[in-house]
Amino acid sequence: MKAQLTYRGRSLMQSRARRNQEDTVEEDDQFQDSDSVEDRIIYSLRVAISGTCSHVTRLANVKRLVTLFRHAADAAFAIGLSAEEVFIIRCLLLDEESEIRLVSLLCLRWLLRSSDDFKVALKLGIDHLVVRCFETALDDDSDRIACLRLFMYIIDKFPNDVPTSIVKSLMAVIFHGQTEGDSLAMAALALICELTIRHRMIVFHCNSFLNCMSRQMLMSPFPRQVQCLSYLMCYVFNSISASDVPVNHRSAFYYELLAPLMEPNYGKSLDLEKRQHNGPFKPDNVLNNCRIAIISSLRTWSGLIHCLSVDNLPISCRRIVDLGEIENCPITCIFSALRIEDSPIQKMAVKILCDLALADFADEEFSCWDDVRAYKTGTRMSSSCQCKVNENFILADAELLKKFWERKRMDLSDLCITFSLYCLVQRGILQILCRMVIVDPDDPLNIKITVLIEEILNTGFHWFKNMTLKSVLGWDQLYDSQNLPIVDEILKNRGLMVMNRINELRAYRDQMTFKYLLFDLIYRRSTPNKFASHSDPYVTAIQRCNKDYVLKLIPETKVLSLNMSQWQEWDWLLVDHAMSVLPTINEFYEEETFVKLTETVLQFFEPQGPFKDLCEDYRSYSRVGCKLMNVLSKAPVGSAMNQQLQGFLKNLLIELSPENLYLGILCKRSLDTTAAVDYFAFIFQLSSTKEGLEQLCRVGVVDRFYCSPAQKQFIICISFCAQGWYFGFAPGNPSRSGAQKYSQKASDPLRMPFLRQQSRRSLPCAAQDR
Repeated sequence: MKAQLTYRGRSLMQSRARRNQEDTVEEDDQFQDSDSVEDRIIYSLRVAISGTCSHVTRLANVKRLVTLFRHAADAAFAIGLSAEEVFIIRCLLLDEESEIRLVSLLCLRWLLRSSDDFKVALKLGIDHLVVRCFETALDDDSDRIACLRLFMYIIDKFPNDVPTSIVKSLMAVIFHGQTEGDSLAMAALALICELTIRHRMIVFHCNSFLNCMSRQMLMSPFPRQVQCLSYLMCYVFNSISASDVPVNHRSAFYYELLAPLMEPNYGKSLDLEKRQHNGPFKPDNVLNNCRIAIISSLRTWSGLIHCLSVDNLPISCRRIVDLGEIENCPITCIFSALRIEDSPIQKMAVKILCDLALADFADEEFSCWDDVRAYKTGTRMSSSCQCKVNENFILADAELLKKFWERKRMDLSDLCITFSLYCLVQRGILQILCRMVIVDPDDPLNIKITVLIEEILNTGFHWFKNMTLKSVLGWDQLYDSQNLPIVDEILKNRGLMVMNRINELRAYRDQMTFKYLLFDLIYRRSTPNKFASHSDPYVTAIQRCNKDYVLKLIPETKVLSLNMSQWQEWDWLLVDHAMSVLPTINEFYEEETFVKLTETVLQFFEPQGPFKDLCEDYRSYSRVGCKLMNVLSKAPVGSAMNQQLQGFLKNLLIELSPENLYLGILCKRSLDTTAAVDYFAFIFQLSSTKEGLEQLCRVGVVDRFYCSPAQKQFIICISFCAQGWYFGFAPGNPSRSGAQKYSQKASDPLRMPFLRQQSRRSLPCAAQDR
């Protein structure tokens, strides 16, 4: 046998033959380059589709077609070839060579330049040939990636004409990609999501879309992906009408998401034992994904009306939106999940209720009641949320503050969540939880439910209407509503034990424990004025702070021990804390230490101080300044703090006067990048209260601002502040009713500013009537 010469594993004889063949092709190319563009296109098409030429020759001509179509897309039609004749290149999609198919897919991309071209391609069935390449080349991802790129191009250019063959092919990859380990399943899911946003009705024409999305949400190993898909489906349901997709189909989608809470063996039915490309899927992830999906859905209006839109709920969304006939609501699946004893499903249902109550202990585990005490007093915290405790003061991490600051703020999405909890309370969820706790109060899950009951009662008192929870505001009423037999001493003793534990949890809210100093003092959930009550059993620790506590807190702020040049070393977190606590102390304006504290901090915010020069991260300092304005406005006339505020406002008027608008502190930098703009926030803070309004009138802020009509730009800036305190309040806000009362008194100093503001608002209307 003759030995062959090799170089790095390649035969030199075969390499020489390949080079000779390529040289021949290059000679043909040079010969064709002398012809016109039309001749080269016709020649390349004839050679590419012929079966007599070699593989290398055909591949070279197909690549030449890509170059020609890219630089001259209309050249083929200019020489008299119709679109049907040019698309004869579709036969190359059936070629046995992977390289030719790959280049042919790229060539199709440059041929599809207009919607007319795409319609001709669909008429010739090119979409089915591309789908065939996508589904048959399972051993080679290069063809499939090229198909995905062509799909992406079609979805981007022709979203209204995407054929169902492409949609069904992508859904098939998504549906089976998790269990079969398809590496392109995520890319196919991204394309379907893009198409859903571009043209949602195309995906709904495929009957398996909702089933595919629900399965993907339950089987996804990525929690963020589940959350994004939930928001996507809520967006889609909110954008279509009942005639496009029946409402029962939408409710069936949410029933499918909540199916793991009703079927104990649901995870096994999904065939999750197969390994995926991302690793093995744990059956517990199905319940976690169910929790994420339902909570994310309930944070939107669309998810809320489809999960709660029934007649027997206290507030039926069917009265607002015509949703058709619905037999039941998906959210009631939580009731059935709570009845499955000693199972992960029951624990997950409790976690979902904790999320609906905006509780922070959803993922905590309590083995005994001492763990609850340790958690409530702050001695037990996770490693990611550590805080330093020093002499009864909290020096907390920024991550811990950020986490619970977001939780304590009741935004619109939290109101949707609270509304869901409100509906469940009306359906008797508290009574079900009470029955579970009384059976065994020392069970770890029941201990967590006890804490949940107290959290629901606290949330209900602050955010529900008083009339709706009159019968469930206390444990006594809950215990009496169970109609337990009096002769059963065991149940009676257990009920008393749970009642004592709930009272203990209430006491923790009133005491100045480390945890509640952080949650309720620094970033507390403030109750609106119209919900405030003197008989509030959940009075926060702020209302019970004493003078000694704040006096011990002030040295920790380092405000009085350091110079003004060292303001960056002040503990601004504790300064914020102190400014929140000061208004709750009786006669705080008479204490010399408090006066020195406010005087020093106010020097930082003076127009001559360092505050106006801040360009980054000045919002946290502005927040302290607004609280300082609130503290000083509550001091009586003639006190030291009142004089501090008067002097500050006079200096501020000089800097913010119309003649200094382009010369003072506002001209140094843009208002969008400097802290000087927040001086208007200080004025707005003062104008939002009765005491602040009086201070502004005494110093002449309102008169000075509105007596300079020449400076229109300046008046526009101040009008934002002035309109807020009179016209920006809700009808039930006591501040507005008090302002109206002042405006009706002839001798009141606030009468003229109110009349001026009313006249300014009425002048444009009168001009329009004329």
